[in-house]
Amino acid sequence: MKRHAEIAGAGIAGLSAAIMLARRGWSVRIHERSPEIRELGTGIQIKNNALEVLEDIGLFDRLLPLGFKLERSHHRDPAGRLMQERVLAGRSRVYVFLRQPLIEVLRIAAEEAGVPAPARSVSVPALYALAALGSLKARLTGKDAELSLKSVRMMRAEADVDHSKAVRELGWQPRPVEESIRAAARFWAAMRSARKAAENTSENSAARQSE
Repeated sequence: MKRHAEIAGAGIAGLSAAIMLARRGWSVRIHERSPEIRELGTGIQIKNNALEVLEDIGLFDRLLPLGFKLERSHHRDPAGRLMQERVLAGRSRVYVFLRQPLIEVLRIAAEEAGVPAPARSVSVPALYALAALGSLKARLTGKDAELSLKSVRMMRAEADVDHSKAVRELGWQPRPVEESIRAAARFWAAMRSARKAAENTSENSAARQSE
């Protein structure tokens, strides 16, 4: 019987899990309450364990042009005074990516792996109405709201990544991002299938020799 997974949330973890399960033969369905697959915030640090996951699903090389490697980190107090400095080069792998491009790469790879589009039932007007209620509740209770007008506006207003400067000043002519990601996903899926076929052939050969 084919195994099935229900995943709550089409965020970084949810999409990554969906890709890995789908490539291992699971049927997967993702549930997402937002009407769009968008990530709040700007940059995110991805450390070694998470980088190994991205490498395993064949997306790390595709993400490299969208981020940069962190060579050292600085921790400062609210006044801007340096509290701690840590050299990362040669000690720890840490990359910084914009959240939304990372989500978009994972979304395309999940689609290529056969994962259906997340089930969404909240329209944009309804999302704003719920956010307005959340903001009102926050003012009345004095507690932060899980969903507020500010968070919805940030989610919908975050600008897409623009590489026009690289094209204009460096003459860079990239393939369409979605086309590149789909090609990479197909390549890694073919590699996995070929490896599995080779393992099955080896096992069958060993079984015949033992008879």
